[in-house]
Amino acid sequence: MSAEGAPRRGRLWGALALLVLLGAGLAWWLLGRGPRLRPEPLENVPDGAVAVARVELGAVMRSSLWRHFVSARGGDAGLERLRERCGFDPADQVEELVVFVSGEEPDSLDHVTVLARGPFDHEALGGCMRTVLEEEGRGMRQVEIDGVPAVAGERGDSRVAFLGRDGAVFGHEDAVREVIATLQGEGETAASDATLSDLWARVAHDRDVGVAARVPAHWRETATRRLEASPARGILAELASLEALGLGARVSRGLALGLSLRFDAAEAADGLGARLEALKGSVLDDPLVALSPAGPAIRAIAIEPRGRELVVALDLDQERVDRLLELEEQLREHPERLGRLLGRPAPSAPRPDRRPAPLPRDPAPDETLRSDGD
Repeated sequence: MSAEGAPRRGRLWGALALLVLLGAGLAWWLLGRGPRLRPEPLENVPDGAVAVARVELGAVMRSSLWRHFVSARGGDAGLERLRERCGFDPADQVEELVVFVSGEEPDSLDHVTVLARGPFDHEALGGCMRTVLEEEGRGMRQVEIDGVPAVAGERGDSRVAFLGRDGAVFGHEDAVREVIATLQGEGETAASDATLSDLWARVAHDRDVGVAARVPAHWRETATRRLEASPARGILAELASLEALGLGARVSRGLALGLSLRFDAAEAADGLGARLEALKGSVLDDPLVALSPAGPAIRAIAIEPRGRELVVALDLDQERVDRLLELEEQLREHPERLGRLLGRPAPSAPRPDRRPAPLPRDPAPDETLRSDGD
């Protein structure tokens, strides 16, 4: 992940934390006035979204992957601070997060909107929220958006609107307004998008993590720029014709991944499939890789072109996942081993000189006879 991506990730995680606290904590004084979230995620997203992602938060945070890559490395420090301030875990109040992207600006968070659903304890979260805001010197104001209770910060265009007792939406005011209109029956939903709906049903539905996305031209252009100088630049020709993708992942038990890439022509799916199969074979040709914990995982990757789609699948039990995580930790602590694993010698520190020190030599006869003054 790039350095410039870190502040963006921080802002998004901060927004999610604020959503939990505001959307749930203040709902106690405004319950029941707004529309309710519908059971199916795509039915809550306005038509025109280019990407929709759903996360079953509890399943993800209980997974070994979360503990290894996030908790063990301090990635949830902000959430831990909330736990300390609140005396309980606010994340326990959120069952599901749905994030959708709309608009044509490739790098703007104004087009990222978050929906949250869960059994909110409004009084407890409200008290926690007040404590946090007072400590940070921030204020808020009560507003309405098209008759629906909402909260706004002292500055900016972000809003949190309350959707019954168990839902909230956080985002730019225009996006929040559009979600409310959609839930009130005005306009189509993302479920009417044939591409998103098909990928969601086949790949993302009922997974711990699910994604369905159309791939706009500016996304492809951004990806191309970032891949041009990377080892993955060989797939740029196929990437240029990628139209949509779907991803489904189970992380609560082992790791199961399903990825569907949809291209504008079957030739692109066949070409990328052949490249990936060749790469898989060349990696496994190295005995160090084949005999390592990574070997069985790589062999388990299934790659199958299906017309204009390329389907990639992987299913590992928890024991294999644990072995991979142990290998990753070893390679992270000893980077030189990665070079050996990939067949590339890594630069190493100079070897210490272990030759025995020379013994003192006996003085020559003329030295013993020579005086200090000579």
